[in-house]
Amino acid sequence: MTKRNAIFIWIIAAIFQLGYLGKMIWDKNQIFYYGKQYKFKCALRDPANPIVGRYLELNYDQICGEYKVALDENKIPKYAIFNTNDSGYAKLISLDFMPPEKSTNYIKLEYVYQGYLNGRLGNIWCFRPPLERYYLPEDLAPDAEKVFRETIINSNVEVYTLARIWKGDFVIEDVLIGNCSIKDLARSHYKTK
Repeated sequence: MTKRNAIFIWIIAAIFQLGYLGKMIWDKNQIFYYGKQYKFKCALRDPANPIVGRYLELNYDQICGEYKVALDENKIPKYAIFNTNDSGYAKLISLDFMPPEKSTNYIKLEYVYQGYLNGRLGNIWCFRPPLERYYLPEDLAPDAEKVFRETIINSNVEVYTLARIWKGDFVIEDVLIGNCSIKDLARSHYKTK
């Protein structure tokens, strides 16, 4: 292999890598532009991971829904279709095995299990939204968790995630405590130190 061939192969590999990264950024921006915004109630935790850095781990209550058709033992619903309730929170409309053709307001589920709904077992399937991590700058994540703990202890404020959902994928826009962004609250807490 000549030096010229090696440089050519390196340039092709670099183009593919940049193209892949560009596609990921393009897809997420499409979700911001076309996706519908939903609110999910959540709780927060601030784990530290030496590889990916600091982030807020979002914990959700399970969401359960009934699948109307008798299921094979080996088949598990893979898609959750949403709408909003009167309060603006995400409301599960249905579960399905295939991506819906008429709706773009669905997410692909990673972990689904059979559960109970109103004391009944049957075609009841439960899941937690796969919106698990919200990345913040390294210096803000610990303050964000402190603000969250102080707020929850001292008041009865709603904590929720704003996420955009479109064609099976999602992007977390923000985490709000009351009606204020956790980033803004953490910044103001950080400045008072």
